[in-house]
Amino acid sequence: KVLDAVQEGFDRNARVMVRSSANCEDLETISGAGLYDSISNVDVSDRVALGRAIQKVWGSLWTKRAALSRSQYGVKHENAMMGVLVQEMVRAEYSFVMFSRNPIDRSRDNEVYMELACGMGETLASATSRGSPYRFGVESDGVREISLGSYSVALVPGEAKGAAAVCSEEKTNLVERTVDYAREKMTVDAEFRTGVVRKLAAIARILEKEQGRPQDIEGAVLEQDVYLVQTRPMIL
Repeated sequence: KVLDAVQEGFDRNARVMVRSSANCEDLETISGAGLYDSISNVDVSDRVALGRAIQKVWGSLWTKRAALSRSQYGVKHENAMMGVLVQEMVRAEYSFVMFSRNPIDRSRDNEVYMELACGMGETLASATSRGSPYRFGVESDGVREISLGSYSVALVPGEAKGAAAVCSEEKTNLVERTVDYAREKMTVDAEFRTGVVRKLAAIARILEKEQGRPQDIEGAVLEQDVYLVQTRPMIL
C-alpha cells in the first residue's frame, strides 16, 4: 500500500529523492546533517528499488553512528522516530544552502547569507570537492559578492538507481561534469546573478517571518524557478 500510494503521486518516468526526516535531527541545538541516509535518483517505477530505498532510509535511524550521536546529545532512543520523504528530483542548474541570518559574521546579523554550486546539492553537502561555492550576502542596501564559484566539477544525475545499487553502500547516483565557468551564466551574467540572489534572499526573509525564527534553507534553481527542499531552524 505504501508503494502504491507513492507511485500514484508521481509520473511513471519520474526520478525521486528518498530523504530522511527524523524528529531528532536538525533541531535548534542539534545539527544532524548527514547523520541519516538519503538516497538520490531512484526510478519511481521500479518497485523493488523504491521499496528498498524507503527501508534503507527508515532503517538509518538505528545505525551505530546515529545511536551514538543521540547518546551524546542526551536524546532518548525510545523517543526517536523516522519519517521518510519521497520528493521528485529536480535536475538543478544550481543548488543552494541559505541562512536568513549570517551564521559566520554576527556583526552582519541582518544579512541573508547563501552559498551556491553548479548542479546537485551533494557538492555543497559533502564538502569534499576541490574549490569553493558562490558566496553572497544580501542586506536591504544591496548584494555583497563574497566569492564566485570555483568547484572544478558539478554533480549531475546519472542513470536511475535500481535495486542492486540501492542495496550497496552508495547513497547517490550522480556523475561528475566539468564546469566551464567561462560559459557559466552565474559567473558571466551579472544581471542574472544579482536577480537570482535577490530572489533567494526574499524567500529567506519570508520563511523567517512565517516560521518566527531564523531559518537554514536548502533548495535548487532551475531556469527561472526556485525549488525549496527544506527549511529548519538555524542553530544559533
